[in-house]
Amino acid sequence: VKTTGLGDRLGLGKLLCVRVRVELADGKVEAALSALVEAEALAIETSAGPGSELGSEVAKLRKSLI
Repeated sequence: VKTTGLGDRLGLGKLLCVRVRVELADGKVEAALSALVEAEALAIETSAGPGSELGSEVAKLRKSLI
């Protein structure tokens, strides 16, 4: 998915975090991991640190998958 603005990329990252939760609830661990990798990449790209909404959510999801 190609987005242009910082807000778009942050929003997409948050949506991907929701997707991770949905995939996990459906028992699709590999799909959840794939969405998490995308969300992590967007967090890095947008400099969303651990104190940000996106960074915090990505960290929580990562811990839940380990």
